[in-house]
Amino acid sequence: MPVFLFGIFISIGYLILLSALGVARPNLLHYVTFPLFAAFPTWMSLVAFSSNIAASGLAMLFACAGACAYSLVLARDGNGMSTREWMALACLCVFCAAGIGIYQTYLFVVVNLALGVLLVRIQRSPIGLVSIAINVALLLGALIVAIVLYKTLDLVSLRIVGVDRSGYVGQFLDIGRFLSDPMGMFDIALSALKRTYGGDSAYYGVQVQGFQWLMVAGAFGLLLGSGPYRLGERLIVAGIAAFITFSPFVMHLFSGGMPLRTLVAVPAVVWLFALFGLTCGRRWIEGATVLALTFSLFGLLHSSSMMQAADTYRQINDRTLAADIYRRIAEVNPDFDREQQYVVDIHGAKSFDSMYPRVWSSTWGYSFFEWDGGNPYFRMLPHMRALGYANLTLAAPEQRQENLAHFKGMPTWPAVGSVQLVNGVTLIKLGNTPGYPFNVR
Repeated sequence: MPVFLFGIFISIGYLILLSALGVARPNLLHYVTFPLFAAFPTWMSLVAFSSNIAASGLAMLFACAGACAYSLVLARDGNGMSTREWMALACLCVFCAAGIGIYQTYLFVVVNLALGVLLVRIQRSPIGLVSIAINVALLLGALIVAIVLYKTLDLVSLRIVGVDRSGYVGQFLDIGRFLSDPMGMFDIALSALKRTYGGDSAYYGVQVQGFQWLMVAGAFGLLLGSGPYRLGERLIVAGIAAFITFSPFVMHLFSGGMPLRTLVAVPAVVWLFALFGLTCGRRWIEGATVLALTFSLFGLLHSSSMMQAADTYRQINDRTLAADIYRRIAEVNPDFDREQQYVVDIHGAKSFDSMYPRVWSSTWGYSFFEWDGGNPYFRMLPHMRALGYANLTLAAPEQRQENLAHFKGMPTWPAVGSVQLVNGVTLIKLGNTPGYPFNVR
């Protein structure tokens, strides 16, 4: 159901986005580029958490609706804003706030899709540098209002439910590092940009050659296309295209690197550039874009297949390992009773040696028993409980600290003696290095 809802939401959003671009009915071009929009490999990192899947599709629907609202603002006659256009601008604010309320980096999806609509508008008929500046200013104002609206609702909601997530959000930001070394942080962002659009295997599991050529072909389509705009407008178009390309990596400047799951704007960017190349009016550019798109779609399919295979075997490994651990716990506890609670302590991690490629910074394809260097609090034991091994309780932090001395003399899993009963606590040694911090309660 979550995957189904993701597909429904993103498909509806795609049709709304095409409408914003002036497409009355999708044709073959829009069908063959749709996988870039809805099945780009970076989505795998976000939907690795099943609770994110449906919400991600809904956020994309909001972003597309926001772009459509912005297209109505662009349609004004230049003699001021009518009530209809002010309402469209208000809708843009609401849709943007709703999208970033689901996941903050959807802000860049709204920005990129709205600017993509503006570029298409410029390609079709010249609107003048002043009008371009006014339209960009209106978009910027709407985004600021949307951020304020989101933050207000966010703070109120957190206060109502009594949740503090500042620690989670704050772990990604390092403003001081940017202020002390702005060029170093820019290099980090630029490296992430090159590897993402370059189809790096660390990001996609396999090397995807088509993405970089698709971006290049789209850039040529924008700058050398047969649109009616003049030299000044071409320079503005180049500046907007450069901003769209870099915007998904803005957070890298203030964090020193972001997880792949935050790059939700990348599929929209690659799709926009594919569209620019395929509709530029220059046969040689359009032909090159078709070739790059073909390689991209094969690479997309290859990457997704490899990642699916890695996670399928990871699931088998985790189920088997959980069953083995539970069996060994039962063996060392006399008169084991599944209705009775047992205190356990897990030391270290057990890595899953996958024959299929896995990507950087994503849990996709990685074992519950290896992530975080061994995390019994939020990974191992919750996973075992979900599989039905519900009568296990983790030892208190103080007890875990005392157990370290005993763990030093134990062999590592799966050796005999890697599971022992000591002072009423079942000790399981999966690895030699202590995992997640003991001071978590």
